[in-house]
Amino acid sequence: MIDLLTITAEVNADALQRQGMEHDLHFIVKIAHEKGSWDEGESYSHFLTEQGLNGKLRMRAGVYLKPGAYTVATILYDAASERRNLSFYHIQVKGPHSGQVPELLSEVPEISFLGSPENTGPLGPMRVPLPVETQRAILFDLIVDLSTREESGDRLELTPPNSDAGRSSLPTTLPNPLPTPNSERLPMPPTPSRERQRTGNSAEQTSEQSRLQEIAKTLAKMDFQPGCTRVTALDVLRLGTLLPPTPAGDVDWQQLGKENSVADKVMVSVDTLGGRKEAGKFFQEQIGRTIAQPPQCNLNSSNPLHVIAILSRGIHFPSGSKKPRIEPGCNCKLFYFYESDQDIGGVDDLGKMLEPLSPRLLEFGNAETFRERVFEFAEAVKGIQ
Repeated sequence: MIDLLTITAEVNADALQRQGMEHDLHFIVKIAHEKGSWDEGESYSHFLTEQGLNGKLRMRAGVYLKPGAYTVATILYDAASERRNLSFYHIQVKGPHSGQVPELLSEVPEISFLGSPENTGPLGPMRVPLPVETQRAILFDLIVDLSTREESGDRLELTPPNSDAGRSSLPTTLPNPLPTPNSERLPMPPTPSRERQRTGNSAEQTSEQSRLQEIAKTLAKMDFQPGCTRVTALDVLRLGTLLPPTPAGDVDWQQLGKENSVADKVMVSVDTLGGRKEAGKFFQEQIGRTIAQPPQCNLNSSNPLHVIAILSRGIHFPSGSKKPRIEPGCNCKLFYFYESDQDIGGVDDLGKMLEPLSPRLLEFGNAETFRERVFEFAEAVKGIQ
């Protein structure tokens, strides 16, 4: 599998302030495989100190690594004082993945730097096919719900549809970096956990939707062999279809992101939600239509399997909404990728509506758990006879 390595440079801001000058800090990370030269990519961050700064200053770099041995170089340079700190670390990423889909990461690069430590994509910023060799031809439908939460000061309450499926997290399989002899050692403590304060404002909504689209782009790269993939994007609370059923290769993700980030689409006001009591019926109709009309692929197979994956952050329908039952009997396999949030609890009405179809819940709350769910999904589909 691929592991996410987070490198943190910690600087004592109090010590900087005592020097009586402003500082211009540059933090650079480079990585080389044990059998290769330095990778072309790198992580770079820049920070200008200000008077009154105190405590600890942390600068982070994130990178996805395939199993193997690597050398990590960290450079912390202060352009104001022209002082620098250069360190080298040797690390070993354990592997390979113990699952049954070794081909899944065959086209993924060994080293992929993140643009931001908050990136939740499972394979870094690069988008490559994720091949899965299956026993049956797969007609794959990916349905993405990009509904926004209420514009309200109240704390939205949502929980996954399966009360036994708690928020999971995996311990890192990367050992602590070991400095090489004679290196100028820079302290790199584990990043402390911090509670994230949710404001529910437009900027936060835009960030959450952008992250969900990045996750959807990764799932759309699932290349079932033989098979084909189709993508649909909905805004269930607004009763809208943002992207009609479209072959994955024809989706204009950039345009979808632009349209969905328009100010009046990012936030759903409480007044607007009051008139959205038909959201449950809208979702029922969309699922029914997808079940009845699988993707049309030119496959030489008399027994293809229809696989439907729904990606959502969960929905709490407005009070008084109709919640029609989705009738069982789907000649398909249904999976529910549910992005949970530690700041949110309560009932996920969308998940409840799906229960008659016996979906397999794939809950995740961070990059590590999402990568595990991708493997779990691939293994489940690969094993269907």
